Amino acid sequence: MTTVEFVLLLFMNGSELKEYTVRDGMSECLKAKRMASRQLTATNRSTRYACKKLKIKLDDDNNIIEILND
Repeated sequence: MTTVEFVLLLFMNGSELKEYTVRDGMSECLKAKRMASRQLTATNRSTRYACKKLKIKLDDDNNIIEILND
């Protein structure tokens, strides 16, 4: 299934995308980003989080198969 969702992205070592999760809305995404930044960035300065509204392809379990636009 193809849909447009808010996605929390984790970048390591500059611009290398390591992890991404679908969030219910921008406010939930920003809240998760803020919490992760406070907990993890203090120990590891090479991580960066971003919230984006992206067109994605999901499987039957709502896991991201492919990001269709960047």
